Amino acid sequence: MKRRKGMRILVLILSLVLMIQTFSVQAASSDGYVTPNSSSVKIGGYQIKVTFKNGINSLYTRNGTSGKWKKIASGLAAAGVFTTNGANIYYAKSTYSYISGNGSSKIYCISVNGGKSKHITTIPNAGILAMHRYKDNLYLTEFRGKGSPYPTYVYSLKTKKHTLFKENLDINGAYKGYAVMNEHYYKCTVPLYAVNLTTKKIVKTLASNSYKHYVSGKYVYYTDYTTSLTTTRPEEWKNGIFTIKRATVDGKNITAMTSNITGAVQSVTAHRRNGRKILLPFQGDRSDF
Repeated sequence: MKRRKGMRILVLILSLVLMIQTFSVQAASSDGYVTPNSSSVKIGGYQIKVTFKNGINSLYTRNGTSGKWKKIASGLAAAGVFTTNGANIYYAKSTYSYISGNGSSKIYCISVNGGKSKHITTIPNAGILAMHRYKDNLYLTEFRGKGSPYPTYVYSLKTKKHTLFKENLDINGAYKGYAVMNEHYYKCTVPLYAVNLTTKKIVKTLASNSYKHYVSGKYVYYTDYTTSLTTTRPEEWKNGIFTIKRATVDGKNITAMTSNITGAVQSVTAHRRNGRKILLPFQGDRSDF
């Protein structure tokens, strides 16, 4: 009898332990959102990507690194932005036109496995350039009108309030509680920052003069120019001097991956060469800008 009673107590204790472990995993996952500044990401055993075909952005997922892609949403905003923790995905659809200044953007949430999308909120008179979820907030980089500043707002999923976060900084990639932010890339180098989303503080200036970067998971790869460059002197871009660096999104572990390079950068992606991830510079002019 005592043995049977002891077994029941042991089963109860094990059940409580499993419940605590399950809750811990779910809680950690809910804050584990990443926002790539590219059209694809690998997280939580899934691959997620946005494709553009016939004028339409569509959202796809697949389990693992092979197999058939599954379309789970279409008609995404022109930037094709999304944020995910490998379980849920937030994305935007938009009718906003910066030329007319009319329209709105709607934010949705959907399971990575598909199903029915849930409408979260509508942002009137604005387009959405980027978004990131952290805890109970959505961080949204928005634009209103052609050539306007690109402020970042925070939308509370609890209070439903929509408030200004940073006046003139874009979120271009984020990992959990930190984001890589910059003045909007146009035709000049700009400062690149690591920002704490809870305190709103810039925790690190990654580069005073950067043009383009790439966020992959917890890492950001970026260019660090020795001087400020603008399009008023195109020859400066052709002969610009920069190094390629990598850091974690929280602004730590900054590593120079190359010595000085002379040239211009058209875009930034992560590739492997000789077993190392590096950025490939575009050695040419900027006539396409």
